[in-house]
Amino acid sequence: MVPKIKKHMDKMPYIDKKGRVYKYGEFLPEEFSPFAYNETVLQDMLPLTKEVAVAEGYAWRDTSAREFITTKSAADLPQDISEVDDSIIKEVIQCKDCKRAYRIIVSELQFLRRMKLPAPRICVSCRQARRAALINPPQYYDRQCAKCGEEIKTSYAPERPEIVYCESCYQQETA
Repeated sequence: MVPKIKKHMDKMPYIDKKGRVYKYGEFLPEEFSPFAYNETVLQDMLPLTKEVAVAEGYAWRDTSAREFITTKSAADLPQDISEVDDSIIKEVIQCKDCKRAYRIIVSELQFLRRMKLPAPRICVSCRQARRAALINPPQYYDRQCAKCGEEIKTSYAPERPEIVYCESCYQQETA
């Protein structure tokens, strides 16, 4: 049955309302993703504004501004995890960076104790932003297609030995 489906999809690819063509074996398009652009790691690597992301056809979800009353300041947390008692899971802690509220859950507290790590003083969003800032952004180089000479951008540096094709030449080579 699978060969039959592949053959049918090669002859009659799915074409959506916007004219985009979907063929068997291609990666699923972004509109099938359950996540919005700003909810993925892609927003950390290649940040886009809401307007640009929506214009490019990506989904975008605005986060609801929920306000919580904090019961503890991050500055009040002990330095050593052994000094933190189980009541911390009932506290709503104020992030020292963005001042938003966050909580420590039971499994996180168990992990912190096992690894002998201090209780976090910043919220999950601020921690993720700090990690993302440590990642080197992708670097692209200007090169020419090895077949037709068209100017292209690629992640392969010019001094590397790989043969680099533009998309249409690559499609011809692999067809």
